[in-house]
Amino acid sequence: MTHIEQIDIKISTGKGGAFFIEPTDGGRLMIKSITKPEFEIIQSFLPDYYAYLLMNPNTCLSPILGIFKLKTAESDSVPPICFMLMRNVLDIDPTKLN
Repeated sequence: MTHIEQIDIKISTGKGGAFFIEPTDGGRLMIKSITKPEFEIIQSFLPDYYAYLLMNPNTCLSPILGIFKLKTAESDSVPPICFMLMRNVLDIDPTKLN
């Protein structure tokens, strides 16, 4: 179990300003912020993506485990925060790769 003090927040310096949240000890999961248009695109292909992952269990694509919108205020003037939960591809045991 990861304690809150072991969470490392990495903020990208990219144009979009996306943030990543992952445990400092490596960890298997990470959270990445996404824009509303990215959310909508991912939402449109997620069923096919999931089917692909089921048919190709040894893929090196990082599995998207879910996409979410978090509303932080009652007002519609504050946009929701969109993010996706992913398995960290860097936490894969290389001896299990084909």
